[in-house]
Amino acid sequence: FFSLFGEMPLKLGYWAIRGLGAPLRMMCEYAGVEYEDVQYADGATWFGTDKPPLKEKNPLINLPYVVDGDVVITQSNSCFLYLGSKLGIDPPDVDSKYFNNLQVLMEIFDLRNAMITLVYPFAKVNLTKEDFDKNKADQLDKTATTAYQKLEGFLTLNGSHFFNGAAPASADFHVWEMLDQHSKLAASFGHPDPLDQYPKLKEFYSSFRALPQLAKYFASPAYALPLNNALGNCHFA
Repeated sequence: FFSLFGEMPLKLGYWAIRGLGAPLRMMCEYAGVEYEDVQYADGATWFGTDKPPLKEKNPLINLPYVVDGDVVITQSNSCFLYLGSKLGIDPPDVDSKYFNNLQVLMEIFDLRNAMITLVYPFAKVNLTKEDFDKNKADQLDKTATTAYQKLEGFLTLNGSHFFNGAAPASADFHVWEMLDQHSKLAASFGHPDPLDQYPKLKEFYSSFRALPQLAKYFASPAYALPLNNALGNCHFA
């Protein structure tokens, strides 16, 4: 690992789960940069200790966040784009591929939000475990399948292993995380994985998983973290 231009290491902050923190951690691992991974296991440390001083630097502060020296970035897609630019992963914003990446980021966030609605009672849709059990197959067979059809078409149109060319950009990291989460959901109750129906998307999933830059991450405790947060009374961790 190295520090960028002799700077202080980047600091990432998120709950002690994979969730939206996983793509950020993977991006730093992929780039081989030194970073501090702050994982909040309780609300008191975040809300009572760390959030107030960060709020002075950025009133929008939330989880996840990226601290880069005096710069404090929050909101998930902003964090992905900031790291993508900082680490040289994303195309510059004057390149049309920048908007390809941005579109995929927005698309996969829709799927992520649907997963949140399924697994957390605070979304007031699946209030009980029984509600979750009743609706989890639809998440795979309807919601995920619709998203996978779009992503398969995007890969086909671009004719590349990754969504923006020969190497992953920031959106690829979040896409992979959501594919993995849905595969784990399917496996949890012996349901067919919708990923198996989409050869290009499945090839993307396998190619990304095999990236040598990420071997350390996939062998680390960070990858073994729960997908979702027990603090939110999730139905599927």
